[in-house]
Amino acid sequence: MDVPILSPMIIDLVDDDRAETPALLDEPASLLMRLWSASKAIPTSVPYGAPGDALTQFSGDPIREVPGGNPDAVWEYINKTMDRVLGYGISAEELSKLVHQGLLGMGGLCDWMETCIKKLRIKPILLKGHILRLIDATKLLVCVYLTIILST
Repeated sequence: MDVPILSPMIIDLVDDDRAETPALLDEPASLLMRLWSASKAIPTSVPYGAPGDALTQFSGDPIREVPGGNPDAVWEYINKTMDRVLGYGISAEELSKLVHQGLLGMGGLCDWMETCIKKLRIKPILLKGHILRLIDATKLLVCVYLTIILST
């Protein structure tokens, strides 16, 4: 049986002991990099997002969606959107069922989160819980797909 060669991206995705360092978790670049890395590690056999899928709500531009002016109102909108779609306290296993590829999936969600942090100036620490659960959900999905590949 041929064993697929794992890319360094997947190895980094699975081996994230360094991520427990609080300073790294608070850095926007680190959180975004880990989220993008998780998104790119999604197996090609996972379907692309389609209209009506849960993550399509993150395919737009949050700048155009949020109420203007008050920073607290911006955060409230972002937080409510994430809680509504990603659930508050939803398990990584449940969340992994929502993960799809592409702009109507994790790619769009990554763009959306990046815009929230870089342009709307949402503090990464406020997004940390959702981002880490998305990363865990994607890791789980990758592991499931690798298990299927290795067992065939």
